[in-house]
Order: sequence, then structure tokens, then C-alpha cells
Amino acid sequence: MILVIFFAFLFSQSKTKMTKEERESLLKKTSKLILEENIVQQKLDGLINEKDISFKYDKNKILKILNEYNFPTNYNFFEDTNTEINVKNQGNCGSCWSFASTTALSYRFFKQGITVDLSPQDPISCLTQTCEGNSLISTQLNLVKNGTVKDECIPYTASEGYVEKCSSTCKDGSEKIKYYSKNAYIIEPIFDEEHYYDYIKVIIDQLINYGPVVSSIISYDDFSYGKFCPDIYSYDGISGNRGYHAIVIVGYGFYKNKYFWLIQNSWGDWCEKGLAKI
Repeated sequence: MILVIFFAFLFSQSKTKMTKEERESLLKKTSKLILEENIVQQKLDGLINEKDISFKYDKNKILKILNEYNFPTNYNFFEDTNTEINVKNQGNCGSCWSFASTTALSYRFFKQGITVDLSPQDPISCLTQTCEGNSLISTQLNLVKNGTVKDECIPYTASEGYVEKCSSTCKDGSEKIKYYSKNAYIIEPIFDEEHYYDYIKVIIDQLINYGPVVSSIISYDDFSYGKFCPDIYSYDGISGNRGYHAIVIVGYGFYKNKYFWLIQNSWGDWCEKGLAKI
């Protein structure tokens, strides 16, 4: 279900057994630094559209990874960092891409001791000027190149589908102060078993040491209605496809002997107060 993971790197002290050399080698094997949107997007589209591949994960292999790198069996970013969960509601605007990206970056700043609530409205008004969905690749590049502001500077107003024009100042007329991603990486979706477990290593290492990551998933009706909560979501095989949807991965673990990713959505008080296991 998870297709693409993006990272906005901020550096902190490693809390696991993965060495700097191992991390760099793993990133080189699984990821690409996002420098030019079109080249990455073309390759990505080809990989995703080629065919659907699924397989059953091996719980013991996951447990082996956790043990090898001293990763905890269960991890929740909010419990680990004592960070307040900041769930928002995108309303009737297809702006999940901006909510997921700015939320993840806000949490990553918190890992550096900087408490900031970043604006999803600013990228919507200044990058796309529309409530239509946007590429996560261009979204990450925008946060690297143009950044965004605090939510209080440009509050969210696109909940009903109308997008205000990009403003050169904050809502109150004060100067815009921008917050940027240092850089951004994309995991290349090579769908085979070897890469699957490498992706797990990368995502978990990022979560624990640097903060939440952004992902694009396919949203089906059974996911959207949230009737599976508080259990782990798994596609029922018949529900309608609502298209791609951006979320934030904020944790992982085991529940009823099954492995899951803990995700944060942007649909307000949906599922478990905005969170869900998938």
C-alpha cells in the first residue's frame, strides 16, 4: 500500500546501532536525492505503473532487523518525544500533499528543539494556487527551495475549495519568516522482497533519529470510512479506489501479532483521533 517515502533531513544524534556508514550505504541503495522533479517523476511513474506486486512479509525477518539495530519493537513518535499530536483537517480541498509535508517538517524541527507549527496554506497559495492534488516530489522541492511559514502567519482557508492568492506578507501584514527543509530524499519503489526489508530499515531509522516521514498511499473507500479502527487496516479487495493520498508515518509496531505502520491523517478526528494503523 505504501508507495513513496520522502525525507526532509535535519540531523540529530543517532539513538540506534546503525552507523553513519551503514546509513549512507542504505540511503544510496534505496533512495535518491530530489534535485530535478521531471527526471525523478518519469522514472517513478514507470515503476509504479509497471505492475502491482504483493507478498506476505515475514514477521521474524522484521524482528531480526529490530534486534540488529537496537530498534524498539514498537515506536510512537509522540510518546518518544513528548510531542503534542497536531492533527488538522483539510476539508473539501485536495491538499493532503501540503498537510502531510508541512506536518512532518514541523515534527522534524521539534526533534531539533524548535517548536513550530508550519502552514499548509502557504504552499497551496504560492505553489499550486489550486485545491487539485499535487506531486509530493514538487512539494518537497518547494520546501527545500521556497520553504513555508508558521500557520499563524498564513492560516488555512482552503477547506471549502477556494484558494487565496499568494501573499508577500503574513495575514496581519507582518513580514514572512520562512522555514525550510535542508534537503529531500525519495525512496525508489522497487517492489521486491529484498528492497522491502531495506525500506523498513530506512523508515524506522529515520523515524527514531530524525522524525516522521511523508508517504503516498492509495486511498480506498474502506480506508476512508475508517470502519477498521482501532484494528490494522488492510484493503478488503473490493472497495472503490479514491486515488493517491498523502499521509505522515509517525510510528510502527505489532498489534494482534501483525506488523503495522502508524500514520497520521489530515481528516480531523478520523479513526483514532487522526491516527491509524495500516
